[in-house]
Amino acid sequence: MGIGICLLITLTVSASEQPQVTLLEKDNSQLTTFLQYFYRAKSLDPKKLHELYMQEEETLLNRQDDDSILRLALIALLPDANLQTTSCAIDLLQSYLHENSPDEERHQFAAFLLHTLSQLQYRALNQHIIQEKLITTLQERNELTARYQQTKDQLKHAWSERRKQRIHNKKANQALRQERRTVANLRKQIEQLKGIEKKLDQRKKDISPST
Repeated sequence: MGIGICLLITLTVSASEQPQVTLLEKDNSQLTTFLQYFYRAKSLDPKKLHELYMQEEETLLNRQDDDSILRLALIALLPDANLQTTSCAIDLLQSYLHENSPDEERHQFAAFLLHTLSQLQYRALNQHIIQEKLITTLQERNELTARYQQTKDQLKHAWSERRKQRIHNKKANQALRQERRTVANLRKQIEQLKGIEKKLDQRKKDISPST
């Protein structure tokens, strides 16, 4: 019997989206069981899905059940799977195809899962790299913005201090001019007092002989 199942796989451009697996035709093939498993897993919430993944992982470790490898790979296709889960599934599938001699149906299905997960991993890693570059670019931009703002604040402070200094110098110059005017007036007054004193002395002299 052939595979007996026709799969339509749509690999989306965005790595954040997962391939859509649509069952077009089915018979009594054993692969039908895996696809039914996939749809049941797809309906689980993240917590239940994680529990299912841990259960399959424990089954694989305790009983060396090869079917658990395929089921773990199917779980890795779901949107809630992370890169670690995908990488683990890829390693298991590579070992499965290399070390075992599965029947033709399982071999083709495992190869299909490996190819699909590898593409998803590649796109997810690319997206991760782009996100890291974006984060780095944003951090650099924020640092440049902070430096620009710091320089701007420093210039603003310098101009403020310069303005204060100018105002201080202006007031000091005004005070100095006022002081000079005061000194000039005092000198003038002193000269006037000296002139009066001379006149008084002269008057005294003029008066003295007659007495």
